[in-house]
Amino acid sequence: MSADNGIYILVTKDQHRRVNEYTTINTFTGIEAYRVAHAQAIDNLEWYEDNQPYNVGYFLHAIWGDSEVFYSADEAYAKAKEILKDVGYTEYGIGFIERTQYRFPNH
Repeated sequence: MSADNGIYILVTKDQHRRVNEYTTINTFTGIEAYRVAHAQAIDNLEWYEDNQPYNVGYFLHAIWGDSEVFYSADEAYAKAKEILKDVGYTEYGIGFIERTQYRFPNH
């Protein structure tokens, strides 16, 4: 397991589209959602998927649970660049993690 850091954009296929803090819309077919976070040891996601799949939702929520939701890759990337500027240096820069097989666990 690694302790290297980066800015990671998680791509999931969410069933609900967030309109504002209090309102979501059911998309029925799903919509790609992007969440951005500065994280370490992101390779632990694969470890959880291989060894403890029942904890994947917890891991996703622990890393991206407080992240703003974007519905555009460009907007998410702009946010990632903003975070990178604040953080300064990361080992892996900005990366996308595509997990569209997951529905992000809501609060």
